[in-house]
Amino acid sequence: MSNQDAISTCASSPAGNDHDKNGSLSEEGQRLVDAVGKNGRALKWASAALRGNRSVVIAAVQRNWESLEWVPDEFSADRDIVAAAVEQDGLALQWAASSIRDDVELVQSAVSQTWGALRWVSKRLRSDNKILLVAASQDWHALELAMPGTRISEEVAAAATSQPSWKPPKDPAWLREDPNLVQAAIRHDWACVKWASPELLCCQPHIAAEAVAKNWRCLKMLPEPLQTNREVLLAAMMQNGLALASAPEELRADCELVLAAVNQSWSALGWAAEELRGNRQVLAAAVAQNGTALRWAHDHIRADRELVLSAVQRNGEALEWASDKLRTDRELVLAAVCQNGLALQHASPELLGDREIELAAVRQNGMALEWVSHQSRADRELITEALKDNWGALEWVPEELSNDLETLAEIRAEEGVNTLDHFQEATAAKQTGTQVVYHSLCEC
Repeated sequence: MSNQDAISTCASSPAGNDHDKNGSLSEEGQRLVDAVGKNGRALKWASAALRGNRSVVIAAVQRNWESLEWVPDEFSADRDIVAAAVEQDGLALQWAASSIRDDVELVQSAVSQTWGALRWVSKRLRSDNKILLVAASQDWHALELAMPGTRISEEVAAAATSQPSWKPPKDPAWLREDPNLVQAAIRHDWACVKWASPELLCCQPHIAAEAVAKNWRCLKMLPEPLQTNREVLLAAMMQNGLALASAPEELRADCELVLAAVNQSWSALGWAAEELRGNRQVLAAAVAQNGTALRWAHDHIRADRELVLSAVQRNGEALEWASDKLRTDRELVLAAVCQNGLALQHASPELLGDREIELAAVRQNGMALEWVSHQSRADRELITEALKDNWGALEWVPEELSNDLETLAEIRAEEGVNTLDHFQEATAAKQTGTQVVYHSLCEC
């Protein structure tokens, strides 16, 4: 016998009392509940007497929540009956009366079961962040069911955007205008700034600033007015000083902005306004990272001994941009060649021949032998120190020493790198002008 036949039989039988002496359901009531257990639609075909019996309906709904669809209207507003259905599946809320859909406790129970139940919640509760949090914590798509214009709380926004499956929803469009949701999305992925409402970003530039603080390149994704916004540019420069290149001329003359950029990347100084290249504070920040920032400095900065000394101690080749007077400063030049021997080429001619400076230079980089004075090239100790550092310095050894190679070769041989024959072969290649052979030998 089919469920419908069974229920038809129930319907045609006298309803009588639906409970026996012990308070149990009548035979007809029990038969209906059993049928509902197999198919919730069975309640649809029950007699009016059975469908109107609260005890039977409660038992039926407890057996199968889908039967709630077929209960009389007065029972769809019965809190106990709806609660029995919702405890099994929150989607049962769709058949509840409007008064039940506005019941905070029951709605929270339904949404806890399944976030999709939010679709049938009252408008008031679809704007309730406590309810939205329960739903969005399960699946961020629940936000698409919130009432348009709802102000999403920070907690709800964080719960939604922290999910691995999160991606900015195309619809509804109002979500792109919610500041907390947009900000949380940007914290999850800075590229979400492309999704945000341009109007929102322009009204609240700190949200755009948070995006560029994560990746300054998203500056180009912002509405045009924000690309020259001081707050946004400052955040971008603190993330990468090279963002100064995107700033308008008037902001390149802003000392605070330029200082932020230079503190992050010394090379940003190249985009600073001309007047700030003479600002000692800005230049000090730049040379503290790389002394060659002096190349952009004004003359009075290049003549500042303290600042130039700091520069050459970090990069000896910064000596190239020191003032003529400071290139004659023995202490400063010595500091430069100790950091990079090749800085010797930028020292004043007055200091060439200074044995201490030249020795320090070739010890740091043997190729500095090219820049020692003509007389110093005959200094055996100087040549020895240069060759100890770099075999290629042989190129700058005077030819008149080519017949006195044994001592030099022995020095190199101590390191187990070259033999006397190898040394002589390289020298012969040098003297005959066979540069390819010479350089290949120097690399051995």
